[in-house]
Amino acid sequence: MSQGTDEVTDQFTANVAWQRELATHGYMLGGDVDAARADTATDLLHINVEGMCHGLDGFLAMVASGNGVRHLGIDAGPGEAIVLSPDAVLITYPLTAHLAVADKAMAATEQASILWMRRAGDWQTVFIHATPLVDAAPRFADP
Repeated sequence: MSQGTDEVTDQFTANVAWQRELATHGYMLGGDVDAARADTATDLLHINVEGMCHGLDGFLAMVASGNGVRHLGIDAGPGEAIVLSPDAVLITYPLTAHLAVADKAMAATEQASILWMRRAGDWQTVFIHATPLVDAAPRFADP
């Protein structure tokens, strides 16, 4: 394959993964557990912003608001899709989740990193890692 064809293929793969990722916002907001289950691998590893690890069941409980937190809105910032292979794309972007926690409105900001993999011909989320947003100041500032 020529370099130009590889770039077009990578862009197409990245676009497919981005569209799938943005669709997850809809089922998070709607509490659609069936749609979440269809998009999510049974061996999911989900690390939330507090560092707690969950599998598929914990993730689906979050979608269903079973943990007492309901998603009211998601504001996604600009992101990046890194094509690792024709069957793996890492997506990372900042987001603000507007939540209802015990019926009190709150907002949570984080950097979301999600690994989408094509398995058996379909794309699934296999890894989610949310981290706090870091200060934009340079790490190694010149004194």
